[in-house]
Amino acid sequence: MTVMSLGLAGCDGAGMPSCDSVEEDVIRLEEGALIKIVKAREVSRTSREVVCRGVAVYRDGDEIKMRYRAYIDEDRDLMIAYDTDEAQQEAIDRVEAEAEEAGRKAAQEFEREMDQSMREAIGSDRWEAAKPDPDGYGF
Repeated sequence: MTVMSLGLAGCDGAGMPSCDSVEEDVIRLEEGALIKIVKAREVSRTSREVVCRGVAVYRDGDEIKMRYRAYIDEDRDLMIAYDTDEAQQEAIDRVEAEAEEAGRKAAQEFEREMDQSMREAIGSDRWEAAKPDPDGYGF
């Protein structure tokens, strides 16, 4: 995890900085290696901390999920911290892929069950005639 102190200059009277301004500080800290952060979103905010997540896009083409935040430490300094963990990213990607595959399989199973139920309820001939053309031509 990389941490940088900004003093309280980064905080305005309204509270903690936005994810956009924290993003600018993170990019500056990466000294040219990081181009931008995309899909950025605020995930939590208190009077002492704002936490953001996004995808870090690096000059070498790597794209890695990143967590970055601004917080006020015990000395009342505004701090910027960010973290990318490639091993953690691989685990997240694997879990997301597994969840997507499980969703696809559940949808296919539902479609099979619905097809069977409709065949039983109204008859195969009527059900086939009522189904839309898979190619979208309508005939």
